[in-house]
Order: sequence, then structure tokens, then C-alpha cells
Amino acid sequence: MKLSRFLCFGGSNLILRERLRRYLGPIFDPVRDKVTRVCQTTVTVTMEILLWTYAYTHALLSILLVWDITPAITGRKTYAPSPLDQRRKPQRNSDVVILVDEYEFEANKAILSEKSEYFRAMFGSGMKESNQRILTLHGVPAAIFDIIIDCVHGSPLAVTDENLADLVAAASFLQMPCVITGCVFFLRANMDVENCTDVLALAEMYGVQEIIDEVHKFMRDNYIDFCKSESYQLLSPEKREYLKTLRNSGKQYIGIISKEGAMRGLQVDPDDVKKLHYYDEEQDKWKLLANLPVEVSRWNCSIAVIDNYLYVVGGFKPRTGDSCFQYLPGAYRYNPCKNSWEEVRAMRKRRRHFSLVPLEGALYAIGGWWLDAFAPDARSRMFDSIEKYDPESDRWSIVTTLPLPRYRVHMTLTHDNPLAVAFDSSIFILLAYRGIIVMHQYTPSTDKWREVCEVPFHNELYTVYTMLSLDDVIYIIGGNFEENIVVSYTPETDEWTKLSSVTRVAYFNGSATLRGRKIYIGTAEDQTLQVYDVDTNTWQPAGGATMPFLGPLVAFTLSLG
Repeated sequence: MKLSRFLCFGGSNLILRERLRRYLGPIFDPVRDKVTRVCQTTVTVTMEILLWTYAYTHALLSILLVWDITPAITGRKTYAPSPLDQRRKPQRNSDVVILVDEYEFEANKAILSEKSEYFRAMFGSGMKESNQRILTLHGVPAAIFDIIIDCVHGSPLAVTDENLADLVAAASFLQMPCVITGCVFFLRANMDVENCTDVLALAEMYGVQEIIDEVHKFMRDNYIDFCKSESYQLLSPEKREYLKTLRNSGKQYIGIISKEGAMRGLQVDPDDVKKLHYYDEEQDKWKLLANLPVEVSRWNCSIAVIDNYLYVVGGFKPRTGDSCFQYLPGAYRYNPCKNSWEEVRAMRKRRRHFSLVPLEGALYAIGGWWLDAFAPDARSRMFDSIEKYDPESDRWSIVTTLPLPRYRVHMTLTHDNPLAVAFDSSIFILLAYRGIIVMHQYTPSTDKWREVCEVPFHNELYTVYTMLSLDDVIYIIGGNFEENIVVSYTPETDEWTKLSSVTRVAYFNGSATLRGRKIYIGTAEDQTLQVYDVDTNTWQPAGGATMPFLGPLVAFTLSLG
């Protein structure tokens, strides 16, 4: 849809009028000055000249206002639609005639009052217009009012690219929600990432909140595609930040996906491999969110969320065909706003059991084992490279390598090796050296590595489940055969603190996620969610609902609705 056309088309359009005043001003301002000097000699002559000047200006402006200035853009000579060729057919039960540009429109006062706040105020004001049989309406072209009258009397709104701007202007002036609704339906089918900013400007000009909300919803639902467009580059920083906030608005839910193949008891359910579930805390129930867009018998994935898009990256085994005995690399992006999947470019390296870290709008795939390795262990082949994914260009690129072989990977329960988390503008990674866990920092902007410090509490952190960051603190959850603990690290002060411990050994399934200021992590024993409150330093169950399957799980947080 060529929004540039309907934004400048139509005699009543305010944009066109403003442009014409700007163009004609330099021509008529000198005439006005000369007339003023002549006025000083005689009032009679002055009045005649002023009347002549006004008549000439009005005639010329009227001619120009009906000329479509689109040819200056498109190179074609077209004219605005001519006035109505015939009078409208009489309406049943008509009790008023609306005179628009010398054309009569028979209508019913009750219907007009029902559909228009403008006419409701006019007919109910008690003024002389409320009792007149014939009323004159200014500011709305006859061709546009013809469409509006049809809509008021039950016909579908005949909105097009060319008349949209005038319909919005007229509907705003006459305060007709039914016409605005028709324009909204039209925009839903015709709006795209290139013209949505023009539609937004039009809606903001006339203060039509329904269309403003519809455009914002479109930008939110198609956020990545919109960010790639030239229209996005024209937005102010404040508007961009608002859209980013809007994209992440809505109620947040905890979700899970099987990392390697869902199990119920000791049985693998092939249908559960591709299912994503979310936890409805109010109903204490796990519900189906979506299915992976491919038929797989087994899947090994890492996940991350950027701008409320869920990325599922790794490898899968097809259910049928020649490739059913080997992993194939794959990557998919889930958009909860549209409940849709999109295949994106797979990683350059065939990885499994790697860490996938979101940082400043990009993804970083760190380490991991060779995709076709039988199992991730110390003897398996491991990648020391880190590759970065840019969602806008849909490309992966190798950016750096892990500081190996001096350091070894610290094994985690989920086998996301090495364990990593984004903090500020860096990535913090856990490696091992002679049995000691060592924190490392990688800063992409400088492409520099730094050995931060040794991680204390070696005996308590025999197994590390997960690592997360919130505000200015990094949290590590781990344990041994006696208890599970939470340890915090503050990079700014280089301080470690041992927080809450759980004396009852609950074998967590390894993956955790944040919602607000709480950490959610599932247990492998009773298949329930446990919640750690950062502010109160306490643990409690999220509810009694049993998770839909066992095995290594990956948790995430998405805004739904």
C-alpha cells in the first residue's frame, strides 16, 4: 500500500492544504502588500481590490486543491475523483437532508445520532439546526460523505488506499467510531513494515487512538521485521524505546522444553519431544504453549529469549528418512505475539550441550560438544569457539575462542558447557583449573578475556546447576550430596556471599529462569517447580502441579497476551 499517495490525496486533507499555502504564499504575499499600500488612498478602491484578490485566490486555490499532487511522486497524470454524477437515492424514513458541496444526502436523524457524536450533539442541542430540514456540512468532501452515509446505513466501508486519509479525517471530525472501525479492519489487511509509520503519523495527526493502538500492536507483533525497515530508522529514540518496552509487556509465564527427549517415568514419548509448555500459576496447571515446527524423534537444544522471541537452537533427529539416525543442525524462532515459528539460520558449528547467551540483542553460542558425539563427557570432542548470531541479518559469525586448554570445562548437570551468563556488557563463564572453579569474563566490544577470580565454596558447589544475573548480582545455584545452596557474586565489589541452603536434597533438573525477582527451577524428584525469592532469601514450592515430563529440561520466561 502506497501511503504516500493517500497522505497527499484529497481536497480536504490538511497536509495538502498546508503544502499549498507554503507554495502559494510567496506569490500572493507581494500582492497583499501592494493592496495594503493602495488601501491608504481610498477605502472604496481598497475594498474592490481586496474582493478581487480574494476571489482570484480562492478560485486558484480551489482548482489546485482538487488536483492530485501524486504525479510529482509517481510521474503519472491523474485527477481527483469528479463530484458525484447523480444525487443519492432517497433513504427510507429520512427526516433530514445534509447538504455537502451542493449535493443532497437524505438521512435519518436517529441513525446519524446513534453513529456520530457530532450529529448527536447537533440534533440534541436545542439550537435551530436541530429542527431544520436541510443542514449544510462543511469540511467533508461529498465523495467521502457518500461513503460514510453508506456505512452508517449498514454497508461495508468502501475504504481504499486513496481515500483512507480523508475517511480518517472525516471520522475524527464527525466522531464516528463505525468508520474508524472500518479503517482499522482495512489497515490490518494492508499495513506493512514500510507504511506503518505513515499510518501512525496520520492517526496521531487526527488523534485517533484506535488506529494508534493498532499500529503499535502491528509494530510489536512484527518487531524484528520492522526493525530491519527504513521506517524504523526514522523513529525517535524515545519511540524506539517505547516499542521495545511494548514488545516485552504483558504477563510473564514460566515455560519449559525438553532438552534431549521427553520422558514420562522411564518411557520416552516421541510426541512430547517437540512440545513447549507454560505454567499457569493461577490455575496451578501446566498448559501446552506450542509445538516445534518439525517432526523429530530426538532433539538437543539450547534456548534463549531476546525481545520476547524464543530461540531454540541445536540439532534434531528426524523421525523418518535417511537422516533419522543422525543429528541435523537447526534453529527456530518462536513469536508468542503471533503464535508462529520461523526457521532461522543454523550455527556454523555442529554443537550440542552448549551455552546460548543473549547479550545486547545478539546470541552467543559458547563451547559445547560435537553434535554427533555419543555423549558429552571429558573424552568427547569439544568446541572451543564462540559464535555470534545477529537476528537482523540472520547470520552467525565466529568471534573468539575459549581460553583452553589451560582451563577445563566445569561439568554441569544440564551439560551446558561451559556454564555462562550475560552481565552488563560482558559474558561471565565458569571454567575449571585443577579442580577449582574459575570465573572468567569476556567483553565482546573489546574482544578481551579476563580471569576474574576463583569461585569459593568448593565443597558445597560440587555440582553447579545454573547461573543467572539480576541487577548487579550474579547468582549460582549448586549443591552436593547433603544440601543445595545459592551463592551470589557482585562484580563491582568482587564479593561472594553464601545465601540460602536447602538441607533436603532435591535434585534439580538443571535449568532455571527468572521472573521478576524470583528464580524458578524444577526438581527431578517430584517434578515440581521450586522458587527462590531473591529479596527474602527463601525457598518455597511454586505449586503442586506436576511438570509434564522428566529428563533434562530447559526453562524460559515469555510474556504472553
